[in-house]
Amino acid sequence: MSGLPPLLNAFYDDGHRCQGWINPAGDGIEPPPTFRLRGPNKWDLDPRFVPRLAQSGLLPLARMTSTGQSLMLDSSLLTALVDRWRPETHTFHFRWGEMTPTLKDVAMITGLPLRGPPVVPQPESLTWREDLEAQFGIPLPRKEGAKEIRGVPKSWLSQFTVVPPDADDYVIRKHLIAYLLFLFGSIMFPSSSGDTIPPSYINMAVEIADNQFDDIIAYSWGSAVLCHTYRGLCVAVQKKPIRKEPVLSVCYILLQLWSWEHLPIGRPQIEHPVHPYKLGDTRFEPATFGSRWTYGKLRWARQFAGKCYPLYHDDLERLHDTEVIWDPFSQEDILYVGGAPGLSMQCTCDADIWMTRCNLVFAYMVEPYQPERVMRQFGLFQEVPPPPPRELAHDVHTFRQLCSDTIAMAFPKPSLVLCSILTFLSLNCSPYHVFAKVYMVVMEDDPVVSYKASRKNIMRGEEAQKYKQIATTKHDIFLESFLPTGSYKKLYSYTHLLNGFALHAKSVETARILSGAKGVRLVQEDIKMAKMTTYTPKYIGASGVWPLLGGAENSGDGIVIGMIDTGIDPKNPSFAGFSDQAKPPPASFKGMCRSGDRFPPDSCNGKIVGARWFARAGQATGEFNATIHYASPYDPDGHGSHTASTAAGNFHAPAISRGYNFGYASGMAPGARLAIYKAAYPFGGYMSDVIAAVDQAVEDGVDVISLSMAPSSVSSGPASFLNLLETQLLLATKAGVSVVQAVGNGGPDASSIVSFSPWITSVAASTTDRKYNKSIITGHGQVFSCGAISPSTPGETMYPLALADDVSIANSTDGSNSCQDPKVFIRSLVQGKVIICMIVSSNYYEGDSLTNIIDTAQKIGAVGVVIADRYSGDVDIEYQPTFPTAIPSAIVVNGVDTMNLLEYYDNNTARGDDGGVMAFGASVRILEGRRASYSGEPPMVADYSSRGPNVENAQMQAADVLKPNVMAPGHHIWGAWSPTSDAMPEIQGESYAILSGTSMSTPHVAGVAALIRQRHPTWSPAMVMSAIMTTAEATDRSGRPLMARRDVGAVVAATPFDMGAGAINAARALDPGLVLDATYREYLQFLCAVPGVDEAAVRRATGALCPSARARWCSDLNTPSVTVASLVGSRRVDRRVWSVGAENETYMAYVRAPDGVAVRVSPDEFTIAPGATAVLRIVLNTTAPGNAFSFGEVVLRGDKKHSVRIPLAVYPAAVLGP
Repeated sequence: MSGLPPLLNAFYDDGHRCQGWINPAGDGIEPPPTFRLRGPNKWDLDPRFVPRLAQSGLLPLARMTSTGQSLMLDSSLLTALVDRWRPETHTFHFRWGEMTPTLKDVAMITGLPLRGPPVVPQPESLTWREDLEAQFGIPLPRKEGAKEIRGVPKSWLSQFTVVPPDADDYVIRKHLIAYLLFLFGSIMFPSSSGDTIPPSYINMAVEIADNQFDDIIAYSWGSAVLCHTYRGLCVAVQKKPIRKEPVLSVCYILLQLWSWEHLPIGRPQIEHPVHPYKLGDTRFEPATFGSRWTYGKLRWARQFAGKCYPLYHDDLERLHDTEVIWDPFSQEDILYVGGAPGLSMQCTCDADIWMTRCNLVFAYMVEPYQPERVMRQFGLFQEVPPPPPRELAHDVHTFRQLCSDTIAMAFPKPSLVLCSILTFLSLNCSPYHVFAKVYMVVMEDDPVVSYKASRKNIMRGEEAQKYKQIATTKHDIFLESFLPTGSYKKLYSYTHLLNGFALHAKSVETARILSGAKGVRLVQEDIKMAKMTTYTPKYIGASGVWPLLGGAENSGDGIVIGMIDTGIDPKNPSFAGFSDQAKPPPASFKGMCRSGDRFPPDSCNGKIVGARWFARAGQATGEFNATIHYASPYDPDGHGSHTASTAAGNFHAPAISRGYNFGYASGMAPGARLAIYKAAYPFGGYMSDVIAAVDQAVEDGVDVISLSMAPSSVSSGPASFLNLLETQLLLATKAGVSVVQAVGNGGPDASSIVSFSPWITSVAASTTDRKYNKSIITGHGQVFSCGAISPSTPGETMYPLALADDVSIANSTDGSNSCQDPKVFIRSLVQGKVIICMIVSSNYYEGDSLTNIIDTAQKIGAVGVVIADRYSGDVDIEYQPTFPTAIPSAIVVNGVDTMNLLEYYDNNTARGDDGGVMAFGASVRILEGRRASYSGEPPMVADYSSRGPNVENAQMQAADVLKPNVMAPGHHIWGAWSPTSDAMPEIQGESYAILSGTSMSTPHVAGVAALIRQRHPTWSPAMVMSAIMTTAEATDRSGRPLMARRDVGAVVAATPFDMGAGAINAARALDPGLVLDATYREYLQFLCAVPGVDEAAVRRATGALCPSARARWCSDLNTPSVTVASLVGSRRVDRRVWSVGAENETYMAYVRAPDGVAVRVSPDEFTIAPGATAVLRIVLNTTAPGNAFSFGEVVLRGDKKHSVRIPLAVYPAAVLGP
């Protein structure tokens, strides 16, 4: 058996039962206990029950569980599956993606109906025992020993398993009720007690047994069973005190057969074909897929027989997605299962709602159904879905349980009317809404960039425009010829970088039809994109190069930066027109402005030279709302305005918030123009919209694209570099456009990057040295350092200090000391005082809200507020409000200071015998905290910034490509904001805000790229990236390595997987001395060298064949870094450099070798003339195989003061990795 399960770090949070694998002593592993499966799973079905069971929709399941053999349940296998369950997604997580029981599985395996009223059992009456005894004539046991029996004992029901042959209707009814209770309590909705059946099921059984035949209702049994199973799995994974035999409360048969249908682990073989069910001697009953397992004779292979739970766990860990049967319910299988009479109609009659996104309901349970995460189970292509925030996990599910309990209290006697109430609350009791999908289709025909070689000619040529029109018409004709009218809606025609289109299809068969059509190269399902949510020009050296480019207002002039984001607020001072006459856009730019709501025609003012919006996928899915998202380039979110101002905001724009001037903001390239392509919204974005934006941006003639968004996970295709967006961005670089993208906010976890390809400059986020210092002074003269961006208390007066508990209603249970609710405070006691509010800082994101504290303090009339940790712990400075507060505020960041402050308060507060305050003697003054100070500290990698190593596929295999590429300021960055945004309610109405994320670091680099493009207009995108990387700094001014922030405030030396080549230095990037270049052909060679990628995959993605001269390794690509994910023995890596200096220069090579690797560079000294090239041969040899990457660098130091640094990241291995 293996050691600690690898999935713990990736998938399990602190509340998951599998944290029990970790032995606190560190001397091994302790797997959690195996679940016990309670109750029988077989009861002979009397033919006289059949009519009512058929009318109610329960007959297929009854047949499956009452005919043939008793199903052998594998508790070890089900326990191993439970370990991979995540409550927040309702899916099992594997290394290659997710799977889950779906409505399709429920229908095909059990035959239960999906349509119909929800299953909401009536609560039992107080006299249910007496009523049941009166009907059955046999007393119910009340106790088992000293323990009260709260349900119907299964042992008591076993008396009614056989119906007498001469039974009258009354006796048959009695036995039918007993059978239904068994079916509900043992098969469909088993409880954790296992030995009893909840009495609330009695009314459901009586209804079926007593109603007039035509009045029997077929409820949505299938959705209820799935809801109950989801809830049971969610409860099972929650960490609880260890029990010897915990009980799993799910529909065992569904989960067991789902596993056998889809997974090879523990699956038996069916020795004999399944036989159709017999009813009497004359007719047959159609079968379900479940029937082949319960009727057919099963045989287990030796390796699976009696396998224990830990071994199953390891088998599932090693499972590959190619071994999975994604869609076992093929037409061929249907014919095999059903035999002569075929498959039961109930298995397929509700097929149109299998892919419904909805909430499932059973009793008081409400569980979300998310088929969009497992589209491969419906036979469709899918990217690996984005992971949910880790903090959601079990607390979210617990909250849902609490909500359910609230509903139960509100409706003590619920009926089916409750469903209507829940439906009105958008809890969708029954899955009726069918959502269609958006697909992106790439055609075999060439796009415009392949039709003409010169980008400038494309922009101006009528021939290119005619070609675009012809391509669009061909798309329309193609769709009309293959798809029925009304079954789709075309959203976009892509013509410039790609030749293809996006469409919204109503049928799940659309992808299959299009994939097989002649002329189609690739079909990809649309996926969600996520946003990767001033002084910094000086901090990174940008302001130092502005004089070289004609001054700040001309720095970037002639360059257009395409911002693909949430739009822009054209009225913000950072985007005001130039002070003189509006400058025309560069001649090469052919974009246009589309006016609309809050974006009048004069919004394009010389600073903004182009503006469009793309939301057709969001409209098709129903997420885009023109009222709140604006059908125009206007920014409803604030994110796009912030990034645009960072890249190219005007020089010296006043950053005013809450009426206070925090300084003057400038973009990295203040003279550059902005072209806005709105393709992201508060709900995120879609790849098809982003691709349309990129296609338009390149056609318009932008020079740089800034993309602060990305898919949230790795593509499930053959390589991470081959998803449609990555290959489109390759074509953008082929057209001469530099692409800068956020690396992601998934840090500090390893391999959390979401920007993969070597042609993209992927940016990590760092801190800056700007700090907002705040202090408080107590009445006895002690000073405490605090956090918060806020004003001081008025004047130099000392104000009375009061603990929130002491000025709130006695015995309040509303968390008064955390100041979350103004209603619990006695305002007359608060007036004129500074209150102390206590929080649990370690639980900040799941508990107390600082925003609520500030709001509460304002509403109750406090002079100010002091915030401290309830347990006198240190408060991470990250938790201070990153927005200016209107009320004087201070967060005590040091735990010792908190204890001293509270001691001072207690010593100076007079209390009566009852503990109530008689007099407030402590006082305090809050000092000014809105003035920034600059410490000169070096940048540090932010904890949330995504980390390498880069991955080449969804199996998370490390790639020979360094990511991130470079680091720039991204933490607590001032920038423009949209006053209408409600993304941060505390600053609604303001025009500037402080944000953090790799979204903020990306436009810094985009702005620097614009400066480089202005200074060196003939450089390729690869040369621009090289200049940025080779001049980045990996050490501080003293030569010490830069640091990276990890979890819980830990700080370690940064590696290239944290910061890429290092912190960007704009001044040096404009004069790098040497650069490395890579051509489109070399990028194709790289793709063709990716392990597991064949020429056909490259052609589908790019439309190009592999070059005849193949690269042996991905590391052969001429990048300004060297990454080798598995170095066995020796590898030679060549790097070709161009001199861009003004005179001859002699360089010497200096090597810092990675641990376990010997590095030799030749030539180690060379002289190069301006415009000349040289080839460096770097030979790597493993000297000591290890179990991790190690890092080094090759530095080329020139005698004209240039320094060119090439980072090394090498995994010295004993054998070649997979």
